[in-house]
This record gives sequence, structure tokens and C-alpha cells, in this order.
Amino acid sequence: MNLSIKEIDKLFITICSEVEPFNNLARSIEFQKKSIEKLRVFLQELGERKKQAIELKKEDEANRILYYENIIKTLSEELKMWIAFKNDDPQSAWDNLINAQSNLRAALLSIDVGDLLDHYVEKLYHLEKHLFPPLLFMSVGAKPKVKSCSICKQNYDDCEHIKGYPYMGKLCYVIIEKAELEEVSIVDVPANKHCRVLETTNNGVKRDFMTWKEIPNDK
Repeated sequence: MNLSIKEIDKLFITICSEVEPFNNLARSIEFQKKSIEKLRVFLQELGERKKQAIELKKEDEANRILYYENIIKTLSEELKMWIAFKNDDPQSAWDNLINAQSNLRAALLSIDVGDLLDHYVEKLYHLEKHLFPPLLFMSVGAKPKVKSCSICKQNYDDCEHIKGYPYMGKLCYVIIEKAELEEVSIVDVPANKHCRVLETTNNGVKRDFMTWKEIPNDK
């Protein structure tokens, strides 16, 4: 992709406008799958363009493309969520939604867009609250012993990078390599919504906590 950043801006808006009408329950899986493929191809092209920006040390461009990448991933995960629901797979639908929320948060950290995405954050929040039953989440309390920086791979306490900030097209995060486990709790607001209770026992019957389907004893 040899487009200028302004041309990428226009292409990004065009592709988002083309796939957004299919990001709802009523649209056919056929069109949703085509939209996911279109987003996949564009994401690959963005990755190649970001490499060029990094090679030329154009950090602002690299971070802008990082923003586009995360929005494209958000749209793709939302489309996959609808497909999962239609395939009677709410477990995967939940994972898709939480992935979409995570990617949207990453987009907001990539560049400053003000309140431009507030409506999308609100939309995904409402999908979580109205499409799924109340769930139970797990949280792990641990004391980090060894943690490194995702950018420079050095000890995070000794490096100059800041968690949650973009650096040349990548977000900085802390890698916990060793930790001392202190406790595991059930919480209402977890750090990671993928960490949830999967099954429960009700009146002696083991059930899937998401769907409430009975789980056979042999499983």
C-alpha cells in the first residue's frame, strides 16, 4: 500500500461506512462474512503501510494507523458476535463482544480523538447489558515479582515507557512474567471480562452459567 496518510483516511472512512450497515442482528450472515473478509484484507494492508511508517520513523503516522487497525478489529469482532448468536453459540458471542470492547479501548489510547467514539463505547456497553444475562466474574490478586515492558522488553520499573501510551505504532503494556498469587475473588467489575464463571450447580443439577443448559455428568 503506497497511499498517503490522507488517502488512507478516506479509504478507512469508506470501508467503515460499507460494513457498518451489516453490524446488526437482522442482516444476513452472508453479508456479515463478506464484511469481515473486507476488513481482514484492509487490516493486512494497514499492517504493511504501518511498517513503512516505522521504517521512515514517522511515529504520528504509525500511531494513526494503529488507531485504524483497532477500529477495524472492533468492527470485525462485533460482526463475528452476531454470527455467533445466529449459530447458537453465545459463549463465542460474549468473547467477540469483549474483544471488541478491548480493541475499542486500544483505539482510544492510540491517538486523541476527543469524544468521537463515545457513542460506540456506549453502544457496546448496551449490547453487553441487554444481550447477555448477568454473569459472575473472577479476579486474581497477585504481587508481581518480575515485570517487563512490551516495547523495550526491559524491566518495566527501569524503562522510560508508560503503560497505555503508543510508541511507533504499538501500545505499551506490562508483561507479568512472575507473580505471587495472593487470592482469587468473585467480583462484579473485573479487569478481564473473559475471566468468568462457566458453570454452576442448581438444585443438584450442573448447568452452563451463560445458557442455563444442563451439563451431562459425563462432561
